[in-house]
Amino acid sequence: AYEMSASLVGSEMCIRDSQVDDMMSMVADDMNLKVRETPKKALSALFEDQPCIVIGRASDYAYKEHPDAVRIFLCGDKKTRISKIAKKHQVSELKAKMIVDDTDRRRKQYHNYYSGETWGLADNYDLCLDECKLGIDGVAAVVSAYIGQINGKD
Repeated sequence: AYEMSASLVGSEMCIRDSQVDDMMSMVADDMNLKVRETPKKALSALFEDQPCIVIGRASDYAYKEHPDAVRIFLCGDKKTRISKIAKKHQVSELKAKMIVDDTDRRRKQYHNYYSGETWGLADNYDLCLDECKLGIDGVAAVVSAYIGQINGKD
C-alpha cells in the first residue's frame, strides 16, 4: 500500500513534490496497463478464439503472446502509395500525399498509444511485406506460403 506523509501548515496541506511525482507515476502506470489491454480485449470480444485476419488496430501487440498468431506489417514506397490513392479516390497527387501522410500519422499514433511499441518496427512482426511490389495477390501468396511452412505443409 502506498503511504503519503503530509503536514498541515496553517489551513493548507503540504505534500512534497517527490510524493506527488510518485503518486502520479503510480496512477499513470495503472492507466497505461489498462490502455495496453484495450486492443486485446476489444479484438477478443469480437473474434473470441476463432481464426481471423485482423488488419491494424494494434493487433500485432494484442496477439503478441498468442502461439498461432502471424503478425504481418504491410508497407510500400510512398510515391507508389500516393499514386494508388490518387487513382483510387480520383484526387490530385497533392491531395493523395496529404491523405497518405495523415493516414500514416494516425496509424502510428494509434499503435504507439495502445501498444507502447514503435509502429512498423520489424522486430514486432513475423513478416514485413512491401505490398506495392508484391500486390495483393503476391502478399496473399507469400503469407500462405509462410503459414504453410511454419505449419509443416510445404
